[in-house]
Amino acid sequence: MKATKTVEYLTETDPMLQSINRGLLVQYINQHLSSRWKNDVNTSVVFYDDDKMFTAAIAGPITDEQFTKVEDTLWELGVRYWSRGIV
Repeated sequence: MKATKTVEYLTETDPMLQSINRGLLVQYINQHLSSRWKNDVNTSVVFYDDDKMFTAAIAGPITDEQFTKVEDTLWELGVRYWSRGIV
């Protein structure tokens, strides 16, 4: 099933925003280190909101097929962008 809304792949952000998002991801990982220890700021699949602010991450990788299956749900949760690692 094709997503009705597209979660865009993000390739770059403002350096200040990148620094903020990196800090938010580190905090996110550290809050539940026992279950998020595989996450990494350089390799995790990272999700962002409308303002390109970090919202969540999963330890990658994720295939295009897997992403397509969850894209509508991500959109409903407020995810508008994603990347591999913090950008």
